[in-house]
Amino acid sequence: MACLQSPIAVLSLALGILSRRQRWLRYLIYGIGGGLLIYLTNSALYLTAESAEFRPAQVYNLDNELKVFSLSARTALAEETMYRLFAIPFLVSVGMRFYGWRPRFRFKSLSWGGPAKGVRPPQMMGLAAMLVSALLFGMAHNNNPVAAFMFGLLLGVSFLRGGWESCVTAHFLGNCLLFMGIYLQL
Repeated sequence: MACLQSPIAVLSLALGILSRRQRWLRYLIYGIGGGLLIYLTNSALYLTAESAEFRPAQVYNLDNELKVFSLSARTALAEETMYRLFAIPFLVSVGMRFYGWRPRFRFKSLSWGGPAKGVRPPQMMGLAAMLVSALLFGMAHNNNPVAAFMFGLLLGVSFLRGGWESCVTAHFLGNCLLFMGIYLQL
């Protein structure tokens, strides 16, 4: 058996073979399109509600556009790094170990051939990791965990299909537009 790659490299195996045009197309679909979808559904939930109990507490401290941008960027980068970039590959790695996969490291003597052949996890392993990641994301958003779980699923699909930059963009765009709407309402 060939040398195995890390779980992050395994998950990005499909993205690595895409052309630049295909990656941009996926970025537009899953990053920009996902962010607009998150904004539209979030605005229907948060901006039209009579009570503000579902709104995150941080939005009441927003008094200018820079704070809206800053809060959106910080939350998107931190949460997507934790719940998608770290959690999904980690959960797939743990699942693969229970599945019977053990990494083997073989060093070749100065022969720099092509990249090592990767092992793809079963599709259900990636879906289960995405589901657990979305569940953790929902539990972290105690103001509305069900909606956050659903958005966590959407962001997980964005991560698996478009890459980390797509899910960060989707999260940032959804938050920024929503927080700007709340800021303008206050």
